[in-house]
Amino acid sequence: MYYPITGNRIDAIDLAKWNLDTSCQLSLLRADLNHIDLVHQNSKLLTGNKLYKLKYNIHHIKNNKLKGIITFGGAYSNHLHAVAAAGTIFNFKTIGVVRGEEWKNKTNPTLNFCISAGMELQYWSRTAYKQKTATTTIVQLSKEYPKYFMVPEGGNNYLALKGTKEILDNTTAQFDIIGVPIGTGGTLSGMYLSKQKKQQIIGFASVAMPFEAALNKILTNENAIIKDDVAINYDYTFGGFAKHNQELIAFINRFKVVYNILLEPLYTAKMLFGIFKMLENGNFKGNQKILAVHTGGLQGIKGFNQQNENCLH
Repeated sequence: MYYPITGNRIDAIDLAKWNLDTSCQLSLLRADLNHIDLVHQNSKLLTGNKLYKLKYNIHHIKNNKLKGIITFGGAYSNHLHAVAAAGTIFNFKTIGVVRGEEWKNKTNPTLNFCISAGMELQYWSRTAYKQKTATTTIVQLSKEYPKYFMVPEGGNNYLALKGTKEILDNTTAQFDIIGVPIGTGGTLSGMYLSKQKKQQIIGFASVAMPFEAALNKILTNENAIIKDDVAINYDYTFGGFAKHNQELIAFINRFKVVYNILLEPLYTAKMLFGIFKMLENGNFKGNQKILAVHTGGLQGIKGFNQQNENCLH
């Protein structure tokens, strides 16, 4: 069973509009616009790197006639949102385990969408949630929900890696540098397996953790290991996951005005902020062609604005 994904769109970013004087060229791979090319009201809500992570999970569900997916995430999770959208598009059941039992009594735009899409939500205490990968927890959930496929938090499994390998293709072969945000490492790992030998990947960490070890763990089954053609940049985490400051907010709002492109503040904005700073500082060789991957996650803007007085325009 094959579900067609719309082809890559690559936008040239005119750096002169940002008053950047450089011989380098920057382009943006608009994975945020990619979606499964079906006529369905929610088809354009399954986008970005989550689309690629879930593509072969969806194949697995449909080909094996399983009931659906059970998975995990925080209350603002792009992953939960994407799984809920996939369930409505392809008509399978979805169960989302939400970190934090306090969410039983409150809501946000992400959870509202998941509920409207028919996802059954369970709200676990943070203590219980930490045990989600324990063998006893997995066995219990498998007994409670037979014929459900269990997908880990963030969507990283062997099927996700198969999907994220497809983000890069012949349209991206011309570039010297590939920039990508890192949340859990699954997207970068897949791209590493399909990049051109000449290309270097720079992963921009969303949180200060040792991603090199995480990437090599993900790549173990592919008999691959990251080398010096992958660099992890920890300079633009802004203090950690979901952390931000006014400089980042100003960058996002200016980027929308100058280029008419929305950025979410957790991943893609931090990566682009870092790339622009590196260009300003002359950290790239002259005439290099840089491709930044917009991984989507735009659904999170509503929740971010709800928390932060509508600071993103």
